Amino acid sequence: MEPILDPAKSPGSAPIFDPSIGSRSSSPPPVFFFSSSSVLQQFFTMFMSIVLLLTVQQALSACVPSSPPPPPSGLCTNSSTVQSEIVDVHNEFRRNVQPPAQDMLQMDWDDKLVPSIQAWVDGCVFTHGKPSTRMLDGYELGENLFKSSSPVSWTSVVTAWHNEVNNFEYPTSSTNGKPIGHYTQVIWNSSYKIGCAMAKCPNDIYFFGCRYYRAGNFRGWKPYTKGESCGMCPNNCVNKLCTNPCPYKNDYLNCLQVSPNDATSQQWLNTARLCASVPTKSSQ
Repeated sequence: MEPILDPAKSPGSAPIFDPSIGSRSSSPPPVFFFSSSSVLQQFFTMFMSIVLLLTVQQALSACVPSSPPPPPSGLCTNSSTVQSEIVDVHNEFRRNVQPPAQDMLQMDWDDKLVPSIQAWVDGCVFTHGKPSTRMLDGYELGENLFKSSSPVSWTSVVTAWHNEVNNFEYPTSSTNGKPIGHYTQVIWNSSYKIGCAMAKCPNDIYFFGCRYYRAGNFRGWKPYTKGESCGMCPNNCVNKLCTNPCPYKNDYLNCLQVSPNDATSQQWLNTARLCASVPTKSSQ
């Protein structure tokens, strides 16, 4: 099992995607044959066959519609339990970065990020797409990909990305020339929304992907500001993570509209004072 690298990018750059529609089943519809038994028996047989067909179709489409064979249900990201697992393991890594982060935003799930990454993994093309296609609301998205020859947990997938920490030296360097981009995307401070998907591909290959809003891994930028945990958001902090703080400049782009106050101030204050309009779950 392995993270998927973009060979056209530097070790610290962000992977990307193409929102192509994935493969679809080409199996012909079932044909029902009847024996010379009674008409009632024929209709009963047909009825039970239809019920069985609908039941099987429901199972196949439970995680990745029209893309049999289905992956294990414990990996389907339409499950709130799986979504929580993905978010929780990201936030655990984010709150425990070394050196500690003053400005690490808490990450949350966003359903708007799922359709395009689901379409990409459905296609079973084990590479990244063009940067121009990786956009949402006018902003670039980050992406991490992973493939495995066996079903593994989402915790294992995210941990594999995070393991590139062994190659990373704060603020921007790879210690040995090896990749660090998956790790830095996981812990990029302003990437505060995530959506993920997976598909089971031919030859029993499991293809995982996550999309991040907004993208991290900007060349020459550090992934976060080191210092005391939540040092830049003391009034908006939960367990070492900043909970949607909005500076006047709206550097994180997580305010729908910045409050028209002192435009030069960089001080972190109460969210209600800084954001004239704060995004809600439904607006994200």
